[in-house]
Amino acid sequence: MKAWWDSLAARERMITIAGASALLLILIYLLVLEPFAGKHKLLTNNIKADKELLVWMQQSSHKVKRLRRSPAATTTRNSNRSMLATIESSAKQAKLRAAIQRMEPDGNNGAKLWIENANFDSLMRWLDQLQRQHGISVSRSSIDKTGESGLVSSRLSLQR
Repeated sequence: MKAWWDSLAARERMITIAGASALLLILIYLLVLEPFAGKHKLLTNNIKADKELLVWMQQSSHKVKRLRRSPAATTTRNSNRSMLATIESSAKQAKLRAAIQRMEPDGNNGAKLWIENANFDSLMRWLDQLQRQHGISVSRSSIDKTGESGLVSSRLSLQR
């Protein structure tokens, strides 16, 4: 290689150095700078899209909260089913139906429940679910522990 280099004229050496330098710069640009520039542009576009999505989600969140608070939303959501049917189906989903010994209506928008040997945590989650999803809240309650750990018996008055 040294012999070949020495055999070149001074002008050929300059052209070879310039060509090698140009090739090196092109390779650096294509292998290093271009991928970074492309990734930067992609990330910038992602940030812009994520900001737009965040703004939309915040606006939608405010609308959802406002609609949940409106009395019409609760009435519409619950008018299709009777309160006892709602309690029955949600108790089955919460695996508490077997613990309900007695259930009777209490006026148009109320119900009384007698529950025996129910898991306390499951009962509390179910009551929270009734409140959040169906607008049914506890107006009166009496909860007593049983002989077994974690199990309770309760008398509940529920209102829509």
